[in-house]
Amino acid sequence: MLTIGQFSKISNTTVKTLHYYDEINLLKPAKVDEYSGYRYYNIDQLDDMILIQKFKKYGFSLDEVKNVISNSNNNKKLINMIKEKRKKLKIKISESNYLLKVMEKDLNILEKGDNIMAYMDNIEIKINDFPKTNILSTRNVMNIEDYNKYVKKLFKRIEIEKLTITGPPMTIYYDEEFIPESTDTELAIPILEEVAGTRIFQPKTCVMAIHRGAYTELSETYAAIVKWIEENNYILSSAPFEIYLTNVHEVAPEDNITEIYFPIKSK
Repeated sequence: MLTIGQFSKISNTTVKTLHYYDEINLLKPAKVDEYSGYRYYNIDQLDDMILIQKFKKYGFSLDEVKNVISNSNNNKKLINMIKEKRKKLKIKISESNYLLKVMEKDLNILEKGDNIMAYMDNIEIKINDFPKTNILSTRNVMNIEDYNKYVKKLFKRIEIEKLTITGPPMTIYYDEEFIPESTDTELAIPILEEVAGTRIFQPKTCVMAIHRGAYTELSETYAAIVKWIEENNYILSSAPFEIYLTNVHEVAPEDNITEIYFPIKSK
């Protein structure tokens, strides 16, 4: 057996971390001396430690790593878990590459002596009457990272019940502040049929702008809309919403097209 110090040195993991892994039942020592309380580990537990380190590098949380350890002999489940993380990593890489392009563009603007924020004045703002729309939706207080999970459920139901999609998916935001971990959100897909879970969505007069680019830069278009609303003596009449004309999983971040709507009324 290995002492906790030996195990720490071989696995490049601090003793403090090993104590914590013991506390949360992620990796418990094989033996604890009943008198001294000293911890000992079996040689084969090094494999578990290496597996933990591997999946932490993949971006798994410790709770997710627990799931990995408990399913270490279930190849099918591990494959699905890794594929899901791979998809998220590819999105992050794509977003990072996009950010580098934006940085290069901004550097060129600054090096020419121009205003780096001048493009904000070129965001086109329009007023239109949003058409009466029948939507299949789900409203929950959710983490923004879970949006895709709920949208998939909506599309699955549409597939099973053979419903007719009439427009791109949308998100309606009800909170007054941005709380990414817990936000009151309605995810919706316009459909033809009126079935359980559908409702008529009719925000009427809206101010709208099209955002072309990564979702991480949506705040730029939001800021332009809010500024326009204030300058033109309007106020928000109901929850703002977004319509997604492209699929984030199918196009590069710079090719994303999102319509942003703010329902308005005169002051």
